[in-house]
Amino acid sequence: MHQTILVLVLIVCAVVSCQSYVVPEPEITVYRQRGFSVSIPHAPGIRIFGFHANINREITDSQTGEISRDIAIHGNGKWTFYDRRNKLNIGDTIHYWLYVQKHGMDYKFINGLFTVKELVENPLIRNAGKASHYTGADEISSAKTLTLSGRIPLDGFALSTVAFVLKEKLDIDPVIVAAQRNSDGSITFEVPSIQDKSNILAAAKSSFSAGTKINIQ
Repeated sequence: MHQTILVLVLIVCAVVSCQSYVVPEPEITVYRQRGFSVSIPHAPGIRIFGFHANINREITDSQTGEISRDIAIHGNGKWTFYDRRNKLNIGDTIHYWLYVQKHGMDYKFINGLFTVKELVENPLIRNAGKASHYTGADEISSAKTLTLSGRIPLDGFALSTVAFVLKEKLDIDPVIVAAQRNSDGSITFEVPSIQDKSNILAAAKSSFSAGTKINIQ
């Protein structure tokens, strides 16, 4: 009897612990040369970190945003989104919302607003040519990317959508490093290696017929 009660207490505590997670306000750094980074601390159970934003334009948590990335790998105790395309100036605003999947549950940080007040040197550029320990999500590497297009869900998170299609349509479950939804609804995603990319293309070629409404290339 006492053992049963103890087990129930532990289960309740675990459930409460999972449900009590609150997505923290991120650390945002804007670089003088170009781009910015967005980070939150890692916590046990986090599997996906998503960043969605507009520059100088409001965004709701139902919108993908002009900047959109789901990340599945963390490093140095943080989950980091890194942008090197946008050149921001003092006074610009980043309107954003965050998505975190932790222990299989979804959490959001909404109505985020960051006003650029200072520009700092980008350490990745300053240390060019030196060994770098940066393991956050940089720009997606073209050598290890694929694009999923066609009749795919348009309202789901990019990384989850890719994982679902690969599992359901190709019966494979590869590691997805990062994924971003494009303006036409397609999703560009990165895998760990060129071999992983080749395996997915081979599976798609053997499984998708000429009339299939989904394409991977």
